Amino acid sequence: MNKIKLFFSATALLLSATCAQGQSLERAKFLLEQGSYLDAAKQLRPLADGGNAEAQYMAATLFFEGKGVNESPQQGRKYATLAAEQGHEQAVELLLKKAPDNMQLFKMASHYCEKFPDMKKGFAGLALSKCLFEGEDGVDKDLKKALEIIEQNNSYDELMKDYSQATHIWNAAAEVAGKSSLEDYADYLYGAEDWKRYYKLKSFIMNQLYDDGQHSTLADRAAEGNAWAMAELANRLWDRGLDKAAAKDWATKSKEAGSAYGHEVYRKVTYVPVRKNNVAIVPASPASKVLYIEQGWDYTAIKIRYQQRGYIEWVATGKACLLECDGKYYRLRHTTLPQLPNRKTLSKDEVVEYVMTFDRIPGSAKSFTIWEDHHGTNYQIND
Repeated sequence: MNKIKLFFSATALLLSATCAQGQSLERAKFLLEQGSYLDAAKQLRPLADGGNAEAQYMAATLFFEGKGVNESPQQGRKYATLAAEQGHEQAVELLLKKAPDNMQLFKMASHYCEKFPDMKKGFAGLALSKCLFEGEDGVDKDLKKALEIIEQNNSYDELMKDYSQATHIWNAAAEVAGKSSLEDYADYLYGAEDWKRYYKLKSFIMNQLYDDGQHSTLADRAAEGNAWAMAELANRLWDRGLDKAAAKDWATKSKEAGSAYGHEVYRKVTYVPVRKNNVAIVPASPASKVLYIEQGWDYTAIKIRYQQRGYIEWVATGKACLLECDGKYYRLRHTTLPQLPNRKTLSKDEVVEYVMTFDRIPGSAKSFTIWEDHHGTNYQIND
């Protein structure tokens, strides 16, 4: 019984002490907000010396800034280090910002990233990548490792919104890949099918690099002979129906220059759609008939003839329309019929022909199903 009483007594004392510490810390924060730095320091010092990481970080800030205490970088580093060793990220950031040179910055960032791996995604990771990008003060430059760290950092997307930062990062990536320009690096990414990086870089080139007033436009770069720019110009001319002859010419030049992107655009602009007429609805429908299925470069178009068989009837495309082929689903791009809840009303015996265009299914496909709001229609391609 005595042991049980002692246990509860010790627990109560511990909870009481923890509660008191929490109240003192909140009091210190309140005093700091009021600008009462001396009183705040008096509250913080015993907590910091007692091992409270938050109090240690706040005390370190006061010592570095000389608020409520005599300015002392030595004491500031002491308390910041005590907090940092407990995994306090703000204390680590404070220490890194006070690092005297690149070597010290590198050593500290490496230490905390190794001890607390999640810190690599925060400020410590940014500091580490900075050292590896610059390679100064005895730190070996390692662009590949720097890029690996920065791409995993929580601030990566925000950094890439800044033109100078994004330019620095993309140029480093191009250098690692052995490419002399961002367009050449984009072409390399396209050939490697690294789509995530490719589309980010393409957006940067088109929306920031060419629009910053210091670089050539897409047309200028194509005229200068850049293979990726020629392919992109060809693609835009073709897709927008501006000048298909010029699109073929630019695509041919890009392909001949060895561009991976140019090779694909050349295939696109010279592709002849394949049309198959022998397609049947399974089971057969007396009201509908497939006139043809057309396989384009990146689309599948199905033309259907429908004849109204009753007195009052309507037709429409389901609002959740998809095409299923070999277990994969392809989205509806366009339909010449209204989509639900809109509809086309038909008179008796009226005939309507409509086209549904989907993302391209494989050319070897022998059958497919069109799903419209959970209702499926099967089609068989008979070569």
